Amino acid sequence: AMFFQKLTDCYGDLPYFDALNNVDEIVMLPKYDAQEDIYKDLLKELKEAADQLDAASTQISFGNADLLLKGNAERWRKLANSLRLRMAMRVRYANPSLAAQHITEVLSQPLITTNAENVFLATVDDGNASNNNAFYTRNLTQPNNMLVSFTLTDNLKALNDPRLPLFARPANSPIAGYRGVPLQGGVELADRYATDSVARMATSFLQPVYNIIVMNAAEVFFLRAEAALAGISSEDAQDLFASGIQAAMSQYGVAEGDIADYLVSPSGILAGAEEERLEQIIVQKWLGIYYNTYEAWAEFRRTGYPRIWTGSVLGDTEGNIPRRLTYPVAETLQNGDNVAVAIGKLSKGNTLMSKVWWDQKADLPKLHPRQGIFPPELD
Repeated sequence: AMFFQKLTDCYGDLPYFDALNNVDEIVMLPKYDAQEDIYKDLLKELKEAADQLDAASTQISFGNADLLLKGNAERWRKLANSLRLRMAMRVRYANPSLAAQHITEVLSQPLITTNAENVFLATVDDGNASNNNAFYTRNLTQPNNMLVSFTLTDNLKALNDPRLPLFARPANSPIAGYRGVPLQGGVELADRYATDSVARMATSFLQPVYNIIVMNAAEVFFLRAEAALAGISSEDAQDLFASGIQAAMSQYGVAEGDIADYLVSPSGILAGAEEERLEQIIVQKWLGIYYNTYEAWAEFRRTGYPRIWTGSVLGDTEGNIPRRLTYPVAETLQNGDNVAVAIGKLSKGNTLMSKVWWDQKADLPKLHPRQGIFPPELD
């Protein structure tokens, strides 16, 4: 369910009900199912999986062959419920009743609530293995190019966030400090964002063995905070927002005193209209799931946050962040008729700017407050 969600989030409609059949039931030309139908089935599958998982001694454990949770059925149950919460929230602008139904149900079930329950995939220090740390391997060949984005440094600076030195290393030039690199930069960026004038990724992310977060307590708290903000639950949005920040910062070893100070500062308190508070929640979630790139991109498309400054190189997307990936050419060659039906449902065809079904929030994308102003930094 988790991998099919990633696939449909990237592309939209996909072969789903005709996919992954037994060898004697293979469909050579699978039809493309509507993303809404895929999501409905994924939510059902996760509910059923959570109901079936228990720690009964009669069940055979996968043990260490289970790379994520070492055969711990209760933790798998919490992951299933937490993933269901993630998926239900994803569709809240496209099908509010479906979202509310599953969110309301799953909030009464066991969820990931502590960092000890975080689910991660540990990379291995083996050049021949497939699950290496991609940041580590790229850093071996391009050590000067492991840069951090302006979006990251912009938000951490604005929030006076203690995670800035944990996520980034300052530029070699002391004048530049923690200066992140904007997206879509043209010739106007060349001097200001030269190699020695930009911040780099913290070395903790560049180790051969690194725990890549699959799902953590921070994300679950922020999902619950959004549900409370939207009136889907009766939980307290502020309490959950604070718990999410606490979990996210503790995960990176931020000192408890610094966390306490942050939580009583404006950065730790929801304020303003509902949309302003939603932006606070999503920005903190984005920081809390750092490295989980698929989820970060999906949530940006769903909500519009964090706001991203882009430069003058417009490209095929006219300066915007893509809304989806295009179907591979191989699919068109091998399953052309069914691909054509799927493409026919897309508002802008098989392009990067066609929206997937759940991408229905109005007035997106949200412009950065300094969009069109160079340089984007205030300092």
